[in-house]
Amino acid sequence: MKLVVIAAIAVTFGIARTASASPLMIATCLAPTGLNISAETERDKPKDSVSEVYDPAAGAYVSHPRNTHGSIITVNRDGTATEVSFFDNGSSIATDMHILGSLNNEAISLTDGTDGHVNLLTLYPKESVAIFAGTSYFGWHKAIATGYVYISHCRFSVVMQ
Repeated sequence: MKLVVIAAIAVTFGIARTASASPLMIATCLAPTGLNISAETERDKPKDSVSEVYDPAAGAYVSHPRNTHGSIITVNRDGTATEVSFFDNGSSIATDMHILGSLNNEAISLTDGTDGHVNLLTLYPKESVAIFAGTSYFGWHKAIATGYVYISHCRFSVVMQ
């Protein structure tokens, strides 16, 4: 009997939580393409890492990432969202995001940020694309502030109107 009560409480909690975070739309995005920009580079980094080129017009080092990965983005009615990125080795990482708002009737922006990283994701369902932009710290021997902007083609599913 005690097990039945615990199961009923767990199911009730799950239903209540699901209702408050019910999906508004789901975007399934291909591996994005784009570029990284950093103020400096490390000369002794591994040879198989992404190569960087100094761009005098930008006043920074520019690189094009080779190994990006697809993701699934779930936008919920309660103002939250989750991005799940999938890696070549079969693992994945989930990032909790928050809706910033609509730029207009055609786009929605999401954000997250921790430990000096700031990510902005803007979804354009009518154009079937997503724009990823943000900052991170990347380096082999020291953390180098790096900005990035990527574009991905996506398939959008409206779960409920």
